[in-house]
Amino acid sequence: MNSIRSLFRSRREREDGYCSDDGIWRFSFYDPLFEGVREKNRFVSIVTGALYTVTNRLVLDCFLMGNRIFQLLTFHSPFFASRNIVEKHLPSYSDMHYFIQLAHGVRSEIDYDYRSNYFFLAKKYQLPNVTQLLEQKLILDYYLISFKTIFAYNLNHLLAMRLQKLKSSEELTSILRKRNIEEMSGEAMKQCVKFFFEH
Repeated sequence: MNSIRSLFRSRREREDGYCSDDGIWRFSFYDPLFEGVREKNRFVSIVTGALYTVTNRLVLDCFLMGNRIFQLLTFHSPFFASRNIVEKHLPSYSDMHYFIQLAHGVRSEIDYDYRSNYFFLAKKYQLPNVTQLLEQKLILDYYLISFKTIFAYNLNHLLAMRLQKLKSSEELTSILRKRNIEEMSGEAMKQCVKFFFEH
């Protein structure tokens, strides 16, 4: 198993990351990743509704890792650049773990049941590279998603694929009647107009 190690200030060794058997790198989120993290804007999570007493060390470690995972987002996402953020409804740890991997270019299998969560997170945290990676993966897998999702996240390459599957302009007309055309991107409108002229 490959690992990344660094020396800590107290001269004890710590493991920053390791590559598991499935080929995915996992990183330690227990210590600040970047210098000056206390002075910069930070991500704050709030647990509402209950007071938790943690007696199991593994549960505590998972909770801490879930909170520290946002350090990577605060470094890469312009969403956090100008303000302190209080996130009241945290996404699930598994969604965020996979999303962070996508944000760093890892191309692994997509759980298609949760793909809309990943698109939502990419849009929320202003990371278009994640949207692009997801779109490329869906195209490679020939996975067709709904027009609603395509228009919501500006997936123009998938839109071109979906338009090729339509047989007539009447089909596209019925689809567009259900959507808010004013919220479509300019590129999506161009592709739809081109389809109308060709069919």
